[in-house]
Amino acid sequence: MTLDEDKIYNIDHESEKPFPEQLAELVNGKFDGKMLTVDNKIAKATYEFFTELDNIKLVIHKSEMRSKVNVRHNPILQSNDFVYLMMLKEGEITHIYESENNIEVFGPKRQRGIMITNLKYPLINQSEATGYCEWFTILVRKTTLIDLIEGAKKEEVKKIISSNDPWLFFEPFNLEVVTALEKIFSVEEKVARKLKIYGQSLIILAETMNLLGSRKSADTSRLSVHDTARMFEVKEYITQDLSVTPNLEEICNEFGLSRSKLIRDFKAEFGRPVYKFYNHVRMEEARVMLVDKGLSVTEVSQELGFKGLSKFSDAFKNFYGMSPKTMVELSTKME
Repeated sequence: MTLDEDKIYNIDHESEKPFPEQLAELVNGKFDGKMLTVDNKIAKATYEFFTELDNIKLVIHKSEMRSKVNVRHNPILQSNDFVYLMMLKEGEITHIYESENNIEVFGPKRQRGIMITNLKYPLINQSEATGYCEWFTILVRKTTLIDLIEGAKKEEVKKIISSNDPWLFFEPFNLEVVTALEKIFSVEEKVARKLKIYGQSLIILAETMNLLGSRKSADTSRLSVHDTARMFEVKEYITQDLSVTPNLEEICNEFGLSRSKLIRDFKAEFGRPVYKFYNHVRMEEARVMLVDKGLSVTEVSQELGFKGLSKFSDAFKNFYGMSPKTMVELSTKME
């Protein structure tokens, strides 16, 4: 992947000048201390910053792009006390983790999900020339996160998020996260708006920590940046056509991996084995097709390669605890 440096706006997070003030200057926007607004040939956009809590900070971003833009976030190299969670709700913006092997986390035809990182490498937000997009960011102080988690897996999660080595994880959306994200972007202007947004953010944090707990710190610590990049390539390979069930032998041949390394590295990076990850993404796509796109149960079943409606309905119910029909009915009532 080649990036044109002349077309990148660079944000220095080690600068004394806050990120929104830097971006406002670069794109000729206005920042009033809480909201950054842009309305020019680049985009019509808003960044809303929630900084009332020192240890948990939030950013809600909405933009109608009018030209192709790249914004690079250069990290704090000496000490970084925060964990970053970024999730693309809508649109085709690409988040590029700029390491030795540039990793495209979000982007056209890629799965929605949560990117979790300690941001030891630069992150580039690359927009298309036109189109609407929304994304949400949570910054949480590591010590606060560690204080809030508990249970048998606390030490594993603590070791993972406390590591000073660069790390990047990805979790596909689940129903709880999608629901919380929808509420964050739809809360009306009322007295308790900020409280509700922070409340839904804590739900997303809780779900993410539960998912991180499925990893073993001993395995994640062995992942090199190259290993991480290769596992993201495997992820794209197995999810490019969700009607085709992944085959471990074919994946090993395609990427020159041993079976044991594929199994270990994939679970370390994504928290679950290859087939379970594929099934999760497949079921989330089924929900999107039914609820967001309005496709019929038959159409979804055929599109995702199920051998009959009963097979699809059983798989859907096993995953969500309800039938496809019930999911659609509940979603309709919530609108």
